[in-house]
Amino acid sequence: MLGCRCGAKWSAAEYVDEAVVAGANLRTRAKVRRVLIEDGHAVGVEGTLGRAPFMARAEIVVLAAGGIGTPRILQASGFREAGQGMTMDTTVMVYGFVKERGIGNEPPMTWSWENNDAGYMFSTLMDPWLLYPLINSLKGLKYALTWLRWNHPLGVMIKSTDDISGGVFPDGRISKPLTANDRSELAQDSGRGWRRSIVDLHDAAARHTSQRYSAAGEDDRSEFADRNARPVCVRCQRLPRSARSTGGVDDHRPG
Repeated sequence: MLGCRCGAKWSAAEYVDEAVVAGANLRTRAKVRRVLIEDGHAVGVEGTLGRAPFMARAEIVVLAAGGIGTPRILQASGFREAGQGMTMDTTVMVYGFVKERGIGNEPPMTWSWENNDAGYMFSTLMDPWLLYPLINSLKGLKYALTWLRWNHPLGVMIKSTDDISGGVFPDGRISKPLTANDRSELAQDSGRGWRRSIVDLHDAAARHTSQRYSAAGEDDRSEFADRNARPVCVRCQRLPRSARSTGGVDDHRPG
């Protein structure tokens, strides 16, 4: 529901589908409690399948339960130091309203730009219509009420690198505080020039579009307009799954 709204972007779930086709045995409703360790080697996992206990043994054990679930399982397996320190990429959303239709119904994060030296990135993104007022209510009532104009905003997500801090702790606590350096980077745009960069990128995109149309003839402009009228995911240039032909779309991996 909160992913690519036209179903065009690649999803990690496709790995699962491919594994099943290749013969993997997928067990749903399984909850792994801990990794089984024998002679210093992982030999399997145990947990519950529905309400019944289960145990699975294997020569190779891959634990991939996410940034919170994985350290929880490791801690229950005897690795009490697991989970110390987290990074989450501090995220700031910037919205602007236009008279024209906004990007709320477009696939999210179809475009991005990174400044690796300064440690931040931009990407197109809008909070989904139901989540939008809930998130903005944290900022204040007047921001939540902009939900009435949800069809008209342009959204930019800004992600900033953050310091390692906090963690997932054995006593059940999860903590990820901002460090003094994190707060300094966020304060007053931190001299990173986020606002200036957004304006510069906007101007550059406008010039690029103008030059492209100026260089094209009438036929080229029509082809350009028709191609972009199709429901294509801008990031990967794929049609939605419902519109793909069986042989006309290459397999896609993020890259």
